[in-house]
Formats: sequence, C-alpha cells, structure tokens
Amino acid sequence: MSLAEEYSKDFRKNFSSFGAYGHSPWQVWEDFLTLASGTLCGCFDQYGRYDDPKLNEFKVALERYTDDELLKFDNMFEAMKDSLEHNPEQDFLGEIFMELGISDKWKGQFFTPYCLAKPMAMLTVQQAAEGVEKREWCAVTDPACGAGVTLLAVRNELQHLHIGTDRALFVGQDISTTACKMCHIQLSLMGCAGYVVCADTLQNPLVKSPDGISPALKEGQTARFTPAWFTEVWQGRAAVRYMEATWKTSSKK
Repeated sequence: MSLAEEYSKDFRKNFSSFGAYGHSPWQVWEDFLTLASGTLCGCFDQYGRYDDPKLNEFKVALERYTDDELLKFDNMFEAMKDSLEHNPEQDFLGEIFMELGISDKWKGQFFTPYCLAKPMAMLTVQQAAEGVEKREWCAVTDPACGAGVTLLAVRNELQHLHIGTDRALFVGQDISTTACKMCHIQLSLMGCAGYVVCADTLQNPLVKSPDGISPALKEGQTARFTPAWFTEVWQGRAAVRYMEATWKTSSKK
C-alpha cells in the first residue's frame, strides 16, 4: 500500500467510526468541513473581524461531539494535510467525497477528477504567467469551483513555472456551501492566497472591490478567506491598488 493510500485509508477509517456513535455520514461530513474550514479561516471576515454566522455554525458543530469524537476529526484533518503535503497533485476531499458515496445524497454531485483538471489548468497557466510578467501577480478564478480541483491544478502548474502563491491570487465561487468549504480547506492547506464566495454565480456573481483584489460582497454572498490572504503581501497589494483607484476616481472629478 502506497503512502497516499494509507492517508486515505486512515481518513476513511476515522470517518466510518462515527457510525457507532449514531451520527449520519452526511452530518459527520458537513461538521468536519465546518470545523476544518472554520479553524483555517478563524471565522474572520476580510477585515479580521469575527464573522458571527460562521462562528455560530462552528460552535453548533463543535457541541455535537464528545472529546473522543473530536479527536477523530483531528486525525482526519492530519491525514488530509499529510496527504496533500505528500502529493499536491490531487483533489483529496473531492475524491473522498465520491468514494464514500456521500455525493449520492447531494443531488448526485460529481467532481471533476484531477487527471482531467490538470490539462484544463494548463490552458490557463500561460495567461496567468503573462499576468505575472505584466503586473507581478495574477488572479485565477473559477466561478464553479466545486472542491477546488481546477484551482489546485493551476496552483501546481504555476509552481512548475516558479510562480509561487505570493504572486497568484486564487478565487472560487460555488452555489453549494459544502463545496465552498471543501475548496477553502484545500486552498488553505496548499498555501494559496485568496477566498471562496458562496453564491449562485449566474444570479449573484462575484464583483471585486475597486482594488481589483478584494471581494465586494453583496447580499446573499458569504466568503471564506484563506490564511495566506491575510499576509502583508496581499493586504499591501490590495491597499495600494485601492488608493490608486480612489485617486483616479477623484482626479476625474
């Protein structure tokens, strides 16, 4: 058995053990995502303030389990993190989601396999690289991100070009809160700076603020920010571009 298979087996073993405690697989999956994503984003909004809706959701999920059960969640998180560190070129959560059959209870959701996402990502990489050459950074956006497989594939291809996450912004949007959490978790663990917005892309598409980096969240939209989003590099870029945009607007008056 390969190391990757061992990580996956360990994750599934801990997940399956919750059945003995009377928890439904779907509820366990949702709560795992809520706790993992909430921990990684600290339940903060883009200004570092506590986001009450996410914080309340986090507390409800936390109170549903005993200390022993929460330890199993910790084991699942470690298996996921170690697997992604061992092999970045994968969609760990998306693949587990399909393997466990949880997708059958979620409108038959199907996530694109990494092997198909990779060639699709290669079509985007050249454009992203040109953006880096012109303005020192690029933005990669997926309006139907799912578990984030395409964004992850682009991240990995950019790494091959020696373009790190300090020069690439990753933005996802999806109508499913479940998918948004999965995408946010994996982007966070892979060190990607960015955010995932939960809203219908067709009826309520994401609009960026004047800085062209931060989201201008509208009614019906929520966002989960990765830890790398709060680094000085990206916060500094957003601040500078916002001031430039404000100056251009005022100079036209």
